[in-house]
Amino acid sequence: GKMRNKDTQLLTLSGFTILELLVVFSLIAVISGVGFLSFVSYSREQILLQAKGDLKQAVVLARFNALSNVKPAACGSDTLSSYTLKFCTYDNCLGIPGTTNGQSYVVRASCGTQNPLVLSNKLPQNVTFLDGVSTPCQNIVFNSVNPVVSGGPCDVKISGYSDSITFSIDLQGYAF
Repeated sequence: GKMRNKDTQLLTLSGFTILELLVVFSLIAVISGVGFLSFVSYSREQILLQAKGDLKQAVVLARFNALSNVKPAACGSDTLSSYTLKFCTYDNCLGIPGTTNGQSYVVRASCGTQNPLVLSNKLPQNVTFLDGVSTPCQNIVFNSVNPVVSGGPCDVKISGYSDSITFSIDLQGYAF
């Protein structure tokens, strides 16, 4: 008789009530939801920062190649005069494969009568140049002789996911 009471007592004391389980699972769901929203927000911020970083890399490439007089093979024997960073707004990049208005930028070399394409890049999905790009900032020209940039200084706003960041280019072609 005594053993049975102890077995019954042990069985009733082990385990959790349904209310305790509901509280624990509710807390896990709330914490997971907050963590997921933070992760999504962080990911979207990183997409904008990566787009800014890619654009900065294009500016550095154009500036370095212009000042170092590095000309693409497509220039042949023609003299290099400049590199141009062009923001694809409206219809100024028609005919360039992989470009989309408001979402792309290209780097072209200028040598003689040729303007070979050096770089073509598209912003990530859902990321655009906010309200296009202001008129003085549509073409940034890095001269191979003179370190002063034509078309600068200027600010470019990159927006996406209800946020925006500003990218600046100064008169010497430095990007920040």
